[in-house]
Parts: sequence; structure tokens; C-alpha cells
Amino acid sequence: MQEQISRNASIEELADRIADKIEERIIARTNYSKKDRYLTRRQLSELLSVDLSTLHRWSKAGRLPSYRMGGKIYYKYSDLEREMKKVPNLKDGKA
Repeated sequence: MQEQISRNASIEELADRIADKIEERIIARTNYSKKDRYLTRRQLSELLSVDLSTLHRWSKAGRLPSYRMGGKIYYKYSDLEREMKKVPNLKDGKA
């Protein structure tokens, strides 16, 4: 499946998309555990349907650890899972 790229996309956005695609292919071809996976800010914001500023606030408040690698911010999938377990389940009526 080919993804459309906007003519107005910045170089940084294009570089992020290329890096994401490379990471996806590496993960698909290795025995890389999902729990060991690092997510970019964009990937995590899309996964959780939250704004990038929300992720920044959560990191700053210590709710979700972030990791700086090569000038970019990443989040560990295992950290996300651990923090999600702390959130009360509203369906259980335990909120």
C-alpha cells in the first residue's frame, strides 16, 4: 500500500515518515518483541489519539518516561503498557 505525501510536507515530516517505514520493516524482519519497541512521538500520539503537547505534559509530569536518542524523543511500548494498567477501567465501575 502506498502512502500519499502532501506537497506541503516539511523535510522533517518526510524524514520522520521514512524513519518510521524503515523501523516497521526492521521489526517485521526480526524477532523484535513488541514490548521492547520504541515509539516515536507521532506514533504514540496517533495510537492514543492525543496531541503531541499532551505527551510532552505527561513526560514532564513523570507519568510516561521518554527517551532521547539521536535528537528525537521516543517512548517504550512496555512503559506505555505499565502506565495503562494504572488507569482505572470505567467499564468495571471502579473509577
